[in-house]
Amino acid sequence: MIGLEKNEPDVLLLDISMPNVNGLKVIPLIRKQFPKVKIILLTKHDETPFLNKALALGVNGYVLKTTGEEELFKAIRRVQNGEIAVDPFLAGELLRLNMAGQLAKKKNTESSGANLSEREVEVLKLVARGYTDKEISEMLNISVKTVEKHKLKIKDKTGSKRLASLIKFAMENGYM
Repeated sequence: MIGLEKNEPDVLLLDISMPNVNGLKVIPLIRKQFPKVKIILLTKHDETPFLNKALALGVNGYVLKTTGEEELFKAIRRVQNGEIAVDPFLAGELLRLNMAGQLAKKKNTESSGANLSEREVEVLKLVARGYTDKEISEMLNISVKTVEKHKLKIKDKTGSKRLASLIKFAMENGYM
């Protein structure tokens, strides 16, 4: 890692979208070589799949670029003190989605009969929100081919023949 060998920081601010590199792909390398460095993603990506992926990779903070200077400094201090710092908007969104997801999961298993896997549900939600296969593959860290296979399985399980009917299924069954 350029520069980290010379001056290992306590806290590293990193972005997801950087020229020539995806910040999410760099995190495991930093974790391996510099396990004591705490990482905060400072990013424009306000979608929960990005946050979920970042947390799964072990980031210590996730702050949106729209955050004010004072809030950014608070997040840095929280991370320095061993806490996790998540942008309040996204923290609320995660909580809302988790609660809605639990209700939808119960409803879906009771009524839709589709019996979708967790990954298929993730893909379905992103498809319904209008993301392309490439964008979904980047968010979930899977290949575009894998996204396409999931979409085919979802269509088969839901009886959907077209994208529009798949989105309609998602809306009617609480996947939005």
